Amino acid sequence: MSETWKLEPLLGVGPLRFGMSRDEVASLASILGPIYAEFSQSDPDNGPVLQQARDLESPVLYFRNNRLKGIQLDSHTKFNITFNGVSVFSNPSRDVLIAFENANGEALYGLGAVLFSKLSVSTNGFVTGLDQENSPQFWEQSSDKPPKVVNVEMQNAYDAYLSKYQSITFKAK
Repeated sequence: MSETWKLEPLLGVGPLRFGMSRDEVASLASILGPIYAEFSQSDPDNGPVLQQARDLESPVLYFRNNRLKGIQLDSHTKFNITFNGVSVFSNPSRDVLIAFENANGEALYGLGAVLFSKLSVSTNGFVTGLDQENSPQFWEQSSDKPPKVVNVEMQNAYDAYLSKYQSITFKAK
């Protein structure tokens, strides 16, 4: 990891800001690397979304109407991603999730992900499941070490899915 990028929910990550045009993002090619793949996917509610992948250590970017609408980060990123002073991919999973939970006011678990709906942030891989008492099992406890992923979206991105999640906490009981 090299440069530190601050994750700012509802605004963006590092120099990437929601609402940036594709041309504005392209001006960051020296940092992000060249585009190696673009995929268009259908979003039945809001029209087509363009997914843009650059070098394997850079975020995957999502555009709607040629404007940045989502950023996907994973544990292989070349940037040190921080949120409220916590290194998202270097600190223990529980510490990262507590930082998001504190900022959001709650955490939700479902569909294999942890959701922080007010922040429009979701995580995958930090929690690998629930035990028999419905307590979270963290990445550090997993033998297969799935990739850790953080999705940062524009406001209200997860509203349609809230009914599929249940409340969970990562704070000591």
